[in-house]
Amino acid sequence: RYFSAELHSGVVFVHSHDDSATTRKIILLVVACMLLTLIVAPLSTQLSAVAPILNTLYPSGAGYDARRALARDAALSRSTTTSAAGIPLAGDGMVYGEFDLAFLARLLEAAEPQKGDTFVDLGSGCGRAVLGAALLRPHTWAECVGLECLPELHAEAINSRVRLDELPELAATPIAPVGYTCADLWGEEAEAPLAAANVAFSYSVTWESEEGYLTTLSSLLARRLSDGARACTVDLKLRRDADASFDLLATVTGCNPETGEGTVGYVWRVRKPP
Repeated sequence: RYFSAELHSGVVFVHSHDDSATTRKIILLVVACMLLTLIVAPLSTQLSAVAPILNTLYPSGAGYDARRALARDAALSRSTTTSAAGIPLAGDGMVYGEFDLAFLARLLEAAEPQKGDTFVDLGSGCGRAVLGAALLRPHTWAECVGLECLPELHAEAINSRVRLDELPELAATPIAPVGYTCADLWGEEAEAPLAAANVAFSYSVTWESEEGYLTTLSSLLARRLSDGARACTVDLKLRRDADASFDLLATVTGCNPETGEGTVGYVWRVRKPP
């Protein structure tokens, strides 16, 4: 009893020398494994396909400067903090940034998302990381969600998603479902998206911290994320809260242009008390 299977030019040829049920099952298993190698693209291949799309939707140089200016002006217009001279101050927590795509891909890989999971970006800005996640894993996510409190950035995120469909060269690009919510992260509108998150990401290097640990964000994630959810943070760690603890699953080190060489990403699993 034996069989052979060959892969030529993307086509699987199986030669069976036994028609028993056991042999047929083995053949199906081999074929499935061979097809899987065709479907699951290496990370480098995914990045080479996604990076040009994001660069089109979110151009660097003057385009990047314009997005930072948009965020700064939006934050200043709502600021209740002023300098001694009466100049509005946005605060470090409102600093706009765009995380490196390759680094994001490695963090997502470490978080091990499963088919049907939901990705949520806390403080999603103009939506670049949300689209990046949706494009990197179009057949994994049930949805990729961005939560942003500034309406101007929320509107820009929606416009970028619309442009993806309007540009002829990008319209057929595979992408997971994408949604954006304009809400305060502590508000009621953000509660349901956070509870549904399987993988949460926060580019939180300017958020309130104490001795290398995020304070406010730790409390938020402990209260709002579900047991077993994974959370990704950058350069700063999560700390145990009365509502949950955080198990460190992975540490990813690399280069993120805005934070430099040696930037550290952390992947955590939320553990709720019984």
